[in-house]
Amino acid sequence: MKRLRTRQAAAANGKVFCDFLALIVASEIEIELQEIMKRMARSKEDVIEELEKIRLAFANNGSKLISPLTKTRREIFDAFDLKEDDLASYVKEADAWRWTLAILAGVKRPDFWLSA
Repeated sequence: MKRLRTRQAAAANGKVFCDFLALIVASEIEIELQEIMKRMARSKEDVIEELEKIRLAFANNGSKLISPLTKTRREIFDAFDLKEDDLASYVKEADAWRWTLAILAGVKRPDFWLSA
């Protein structure tokens, strides 16, 4: 863990707690992907990097296009019992949350609305 760089104990406790949660999530990912990581000879970082390659593009009519899943990404999704439709619904929900948060923050026209 890196240096905390906080002045208050509550902030330091919060950072330590977040690191603890991240460790739990990383451990779960590693357990779920253990077989795939052995078969593909990849590390946890390689698997996460592969998932980060998934791209979202915005069409002129406002629709969103998700890059197609490769065989490797489908294997990773299968390890978590996910489908490509789950990814599409996640993108839709995340977009709805961004709109809601922007409205609550009082932003009349945030930059991400211009992407369409």
